[in-house]
Parts: sequence; C-alpha cells; structure tokens
Amino acid sequence: MFSAVVISSEIGYAKPHERAFAAAVDAVGVRRDEIVMVGDHPERDVVGAHEAGIEMVIWVDRTGADAPFGIDARHRVRDLGEIHRLVAIA
Repeated sequence: MFSAVVISSEIGYAKPHERAFAAAVDAVGVRRDEIVMVGDHPERDVVGAHEAGIEMVIWVDRTGADAPFGIDARHRVRDLGEIHRLVAIA
C-alpha cells in the first residue's frame, strides 16, 4: 500500500528532527517541494515538516482548537476526507 516506510528507531532520528523528514522524502524519491506531509501533531508534524523544508503540510486538527503559537494553520482539516480538496488545489 505504501511505496516507503520509515521507522525512527531504524534511522536514528524521530520527528520533529529534520533528518527524520529527510529520510522519508529520500525514501519516496521526490523533492521536498513535491511532497505533502499530513500529520496530527502541531509541533512534531507541522512545525517539524516546515523546518525540514516541506512546503505543503496539512494539519489534521480534529479538535478545532486555536492553533498553538507559531503553528502554520493555513492547511488545516478536521478529518482525512478533506485532504483531497487541499491537494487538488496545490
């Protein structure tokens, strides 16, 4: 089902470390501006991906709470079904 699986304990780095994201991007074989990162943790997923140079980061925020300070919430969805809409316009 997946073209690549990256396991933090195998690569020696975990999110939000830039090398964790770099390993995932490299495993898929695309550039950072060609990938979409989808995650539900504001700091580990959203901030980490942006700091690693991934441009399209979608935050799955099921709570609808205010975004924590410093979190880029431009691409925020409440459920996975909304991701298609954001990817289609990117």
